[in-house]
Amino acid sequence: MRRSRRRLAVVLVVLAVGYLLVGSGPLVGGGGQQQDFEPYPEPPDRLTDESAIEAAARHERAYVDRELGTNGKVQPYVVAATVTGREETVLARNEPGVYVRVKQPFGYSTRSADGDGRTNTTYLVTESAVEAVFRERGAYV
Repeated sequence: MRRSRRRLAVVLVVLAVGYLLVGSGPLVGGGGQQQDFEPYPEPPDRLTDESAIEAAARHERAYVDRELGTNGKVQPYVVAATVTGREETVLARNEPGVYVRVKQPFGYSTRSADGDGRTNTTYLVTESAVEAVFRERGAYV
């Protein structure tokens, strides 16, 4: 168990350094420490496919950060590419706005195991709101 925690710590450090060099670093939390969560984004001023993707991806990162950060079983965690990368796809664009699917990877550790997961959420992004309209359940601890 000590080896798996050490391995997770090394992975978290490598991810953090890599993202700091590239930009838009991973969200790292847990370990029983008080933390500030990633803020939910404002809707885009000008709605394009790109701005909808950015808003949906930032919203999903903030959501996962809160889910893992408030789960009493999770010790350290990271909201970043662990085994797979993040995927964003525009599904449709119509009168209400842009529908975007986001698959956000994350890694976590509990007292008994380490794990990776990935969300699958569809957002409706408008100029006034960023709303999750479908969220696949079972992706978390």
